Amino acid sequence: MRIALLLALPFLPGCMSGLLYTHTWHPLTVNFDHTPVADAEIVVAESDVKDLAIPIPRIGGRAEFMWHSNAIGDIAEKKGLAEIYYADVERFSILFNIWSQETVHVYGKAKEQVAEPAKPPN
Repeated sequence: MRIALLLALPFLPGCMSGLLYTHTWHPLTVNFDHTPVADAEIVVAESDVKDLAIPIPRIGGRAEFMWHSNAIGDIAEKKGLAEIYYADVERFSILFNIWSQETVHVYGKAKEQVAEPAKPPN
């Protein structure tokens, strides 16, 4: 019975992080004072960081490779946000964190679009 329980333990993570699969979503910012929540004009911008960690058993370490940026300011600038209201972070990992991905979702107000003057007909 104990052996069966120990073998099933990685597949039954409960409230802790799973070893084989984890997918969580939680707020990155918690100050919601004067923050619009159900506004139709809220724009969602997102970016993600990918992480590949290869275990090296002989030395007991890991070789890690990460790419992209999750900086809120970078995301807002790339996606054209004028004002940031709040942000969430989504985490996904598989196989003992060999592959993991963090996606930051930024909610805010889009920059005002400046209309280009009409070109005269030729």
